[in-house]
Amino acid sequence: MYFEAWNAALQQNCGHYFGAPRKGQKVIDGHFWSRDVAGLSTVDIACDIEKIDRPIEGVRRDGREYAFLIAPTSGQIQMEQDGKRSIVAPGDLFLLDSTLPATVGFGDAFCRYIAVHVPRALLMLDGPPGLMTGAPHCADRAALLRLYRYVLNWNDTKRGGDADYLLGLTRATFSHNDASRPAKVMRTPRLRFELAVREIDTFLNSAELSLPWLAQRLGISTRQLDRDFEANGTSFVQTLRAKRLKLAAEYMDVSVRSGRVVRIIDLAQDSGFRDLSNFNRAFKAAFGVTPGDYLRGGCQIGLAPA
Repeated sequence: MYFEAWNAALQQNCGHYFGAPRKGQKVIDGHFWSRDVAGLSTVDIACDIEKIDRPIEGVRRDGREYAFLIAPTSGQIQMEQDGKRSIVAPGDLFLLDSTLPATVGFGDAFCRYIAVHVPRALLMLDGPPGLMTGAPHCADRAALLRLYRYVLNWNDTKRGGDADYLLGLTRATFSHNDASRPAKVMRTPRLRFELAVREIDTFLNSAELSLPWLAQRLGISTRQLDRDFEANGTSFVQTLRAKRLKLAAEYMDVSVRSGRVVRIIDLAQDSGFRDLSNFNRAFKAAFGVTPGDYLRGGCQIGLAPA
């Protein structure tokens, strides 16, 4: 397969990720296959290139956010993201966060892996507070292998899989107990903000989610939390609205891919919006298209901010 065709398939299916071939390499030993399973895009990738880069510019250009659940079937992958490095081999899993820069290295050797595109907001929703991307944090090797086998069967089965079951297994495998939250996490605005955003992701469609509720949960004052959002160039309301709109878009995308009929009013409520007209206005203001038009277009309209 020609590298240019492989790289084009990568970007068409995964977003702004950029393959880097070996010096002088024009043809690769590999393939790029894609299919939808239970409403989730799944790719089977094989290559012998140097690496795949995810620069910060790519993060900014992609409107959709995913956690790519990666399961190697041959060779080794050298993953680098968020200041951490991991070697991922057959039997291992890695959760690659599309909202962060990353490098996926192959060392010029042949590698094949399965990647399930898990909508990030759906994964974080109702998940444990300690849900983390990267390498699994669970000590239970059996749980990891159970999810690994499920991903391989997910890709091979003609009947497809169960998206809710996959989400549940992923949450269980990539969570860790942070009941004793380190005090140092709460010392700086940046770390407090990151923790606040993780809590928003977890309780995104909850009716009780508000600035006072979140501040109480974090053990800080409402005023302090408000300042932390301001220090990061946003506000609680802006962050909450943007994340709920992305959650609604992910619900629509999965529903269309799986062939399920979905009502706009149900989407609004499931995404945390209690008022339908407010949801419609916010969606169009954010993306330049109404929820109805987005659905009628088969969710193929790019959701770049309007």
